[in-house]
Amino acid sequence: MKKLVSVLSLLAILSVIVGACVQQVEPTATPEPTEAPTEVPEEEPTEEKEELGEVLKIGMLSMQSGAMALYGQQQYRGFMLGLEYASGGETDDEGRFIIANRPV
Repeated sequence: MKKLVSVLSLLAILSVIVGACVQQVEPTATPEPTEAPTEVPEEEPTEEKEELGEVLKIGMLSMQSGAMALYGQQQYRGFMLGLEYASGGETDDEGRFIIANRPV
């Protein structure tokens, strides 16, 4: 019985030590949005831009440190690609994506 308790204690201590030894991951730079291909008709009268609506703030929870940090970076990149796709690559003067006439 004493041997079993010792082995279980050793396994518990080892799992705590291994869990604490996670690799620190440096966040990578945010990829710049690419411009969506657009066809511009030649010599068409330019329309004045409508005034943009209120800024829409979106929050995202993800792992940015520890063992799951690489997945958090992939999740962030995927989210940014989704915003770029939804906006058609259209951005305002501050680089925010414009979706439904609102900067995001």
